[in-house]
Amino acid sequence: MKRIAFIFLGLNFIALTVFSQEWKVFNKENSKLPDNLIKTANVDSLGMVWFVTGDCFTGGNLMNYNGSVFYKFDSLNSGIRDKFVTCAEFDHDANLWAGTRYSGFYFFDGSKWKNYSPSNSPLPDKHVNAISFDKKNNAWIATDNGLAKFNAEINKWEIFTKINSGLPDNLISSVTVDLSGILWIATDKGLVTFDGNNWKVYNKSNAQLTDDKINFVTTDKQNNIWVSFWGGVAKISGNDWKIYTPQNSKLPMYCEYTIAIDKNNVKWITSNMGLVSFDDKEWKLYTPSNSAIPDFFINKVAVDKNNNKWIATQSGLVKMK
Repeated sequence: MKRIAFIFLGLNFIALTVFSQEWKVFNKENSKLPDNLIKTANVDSLGMVWFVTGDCFTGGNLMNYNGSVFYKFDSLNSGIRDKFVTCAEFDHDANLWAGTRYSGFYFFDGSKWKNYSPSNSPLPDKHVNAISFDKKNNAWIATDNGLAKFNAEINKWEIFTKINSGLPDNLISSVTVDLSGILWIATDKGLVTFDGNNWKVYNKSNAQLTDDKINFVTTDKQNNIWVSFWGGVAKISGNDWKIYTPQNSKLPMYCEYTIAIDKNNVKWITSNMGLVSFDDKEWKLYTPSNSAIPDFFINKVAVDKNNNKWIATQSGLVKMK
């Protein structure tokens, strides 16, 4: 019996060792993180992880992690004067664009910071929700009061609102550019496409959407469009729509999902009831009950060049190997 028990304990040790190698949780207790609440995450072309700490009330810091050291950006060591950073994106030249709630966005080329806000530029609103880039390195900036197109190299702006375009609403939550160069725009009154000339709006009346409020949009390697809305997720392949809801998948109910897609085309969907993965066949739900994820509230997922997942949670930053 002792020998059997020893073997059993040994197997458990091996299993735990493998498990610990697959997951790493960074928090205030075991790292230089100033806060356990991680709002968003992204990875640059060199593999540096960029993320934002803090809540919606007191704010936090933009930070990065190079695999060994955490670095905090604040008003003392950078140009950032807004503690409420909403997103951190990178253009094709690896410049950082950090959107904020109260100060527009900050552009960082590795040495100099520059702030763009409604007070010093045509940016239509100080609250930036998302930024995406097209093949010509134009930045498409989603704000609470319209969509901005900005070319930093020649300082050229174009502003789109429901007054001068086909946008049905000025509150833009998310924006992405697909492989064909078509812009996909998430608004509070539908999903919008723009090919440079023509606008088209998809909503409950002309598509399979169950809600007009679109929260997030992205594209995968096959140029499928993935859209999240209140109550579900849509996959758009040309004219074919596939709707996933809590009733026909493992999506938790009542969540504002975001979606990250890894190098194997697995979709990683955030929720307030755990992290969901979907490989087009099988759904999996990761929670504190069945994984090393420390919290049910998952805010964002980023994928690095080695296909590791960096998970922003309410209780720390998680690396899933």
